[in-house]
Amino acid sequence: MPTHREGAAKAPKAPKAPKAAKAPKGAKAAQAAQAPEPPEADQEAGVAEGAPPTATPQGGGAEGALVTATADAAVDPMDACTFVEGTGGRVESVTFPPGGGAQPVTLTRPKSGATPMLGRLWDLVDSGHRAHKKLRTVQETLGVENRAPAAPPPRADEVGGGGGGGAAHGPAPAQWPTRELPDANLRHHIEETYFISIDDGSRDRHGHTYVPNEDEFGQLAFPPTGDTKRGTGSLLAVRSGKFPHAIVQAKMGLREKRKEPHYACYASHKIELVVRLWKREGGQMHKCSETELLGKIRKACPLAERKDWGYLDDRMVLFLSLQWASDASSRSPAREPAHADMFKSRPDNGFLLHPNESPPCTLNGGKPSFYEFEMERGVASIGFNVRSKCTSGNLCEHRKWGFFEFHVHAMNPHLVGLKGFEARSLPFRIKSVLHNDVNSHERYVMKDSAVTPSPPEDAK
Repeated sequence: MPTHREGAAKAPKAPKAPKAAKAPKGAKAAQAAQAPEPPEADQEAGVAEGAPPTATPQGGGAEGALVTATADAAVDPMDACTFVEGTGGRVESVTFPPGGGAQPVTLTRPKSGATPMLGRLWDLVDSGHRAHKKLRTVQETLGVENRAPAAPPPRADEVGGGGGGGAAHGPAPAQWPTRELPDANLRHHIEETYFISIDDGSRDRHGHTYVPNEDEFGQLAFPPTGDTKRGTGSLLAVRSGKFPHAIVQAKMGLREKRKEPHYACYASHKIELVVRLWKREGGQMHKCSETELLGKIRKACPLAERKDWGYLDDRMVLFLSLQWASDASSRSPAREPAHADMFKSRPDNGFLLHPNESPPCTLNGGKPSFYEFEMERGVASIGFNVRSKCTSGNLCEHRKWGFFEFHVHAMNPHLVGLKGFEARSLPFRIKSVLHNDVNSHERYVMKDSAVTPSPPEDAK
């Protein structure tokens, strides 16, 4: 990073940014050498809740399912593409935005055995991507504005919302490939019997609900005594990272006088999400292994059809994303993908999570990305952090009182679109550090209509 003096001397050179944009030549050449003609069928960009978009499966559902981040044609071409990095920053795939009514095209780096010319073209893509990232770092240091993709015009209910970057223009939804089950009765049986859910630590092992130590007017149920400090919230399972970290009280508007309880996750601590498969049987819910469900699907499909299955068809692979759950002011759509332009101070490089989030790579025949994780023995878990700037306090003005949620989607083509195979977490807000709200091992539950301290051993 240049010193203040060096930055002042080099500031006039910032307009040379277009040089980094030459890299797309290599990427375009790789596209011409490797990519098939894009299909002409239109893809829907958005769908109603509970009905994911579908695409006709080809070759086990790996073809024709593309994920992109769309951009305005006038912006830097490198900003308009979505790059997925692998080990050492090497580009593993590039998604080119749609143009002229065509669909977006995703290219995956070829495996070993590629021709020397194709290998050199991908080397150009690598060098161009590195140069572009370096350019963006220099521009941020010098205060040069980044020509990010432009937001669409605000809807009527967003007018007067205040705060820039509020409209949604993050990554387009994944186009999930599907396979029809051969037996309609089996589909009905699966929907009525099986489902996935995200574990949460909102209750202790006795079933009592955790609550804050503070009421709606800011009065502590258990105030500090002597040298004993008391937090305003309840610490849930932050040491293990299990979701959510805490439950706290907070005002949900500048003019609100009363506080409301809400769940919180903290950027300073790791988050671990655990997803389980459940089975309804005899009026009860039981934990279930995915092998039972996958076995029923395999048995119902003819051998000739199974020969065309791909990586996802015989597995329970899940995809995790961070989404915008709701907006108290109703000026932005609920349940849209969270993106960097929701924040006043844009998160570094536009990423909200660590490791960096990326589109589901297995849809295009690539290796699974970090947020594609497989279920084993009925359980799937994943651990990650949110970025330091991805906090509720940094949200744009008309979003600052809203909530986030985690969304988990089953990627098996036979289960896409079936009821019960998309799971959403409890809505929560993201805070920077937890020590302002809670103390270690301090938890409270609602018991017999009263706030009661809960010992650490009662935590799940």
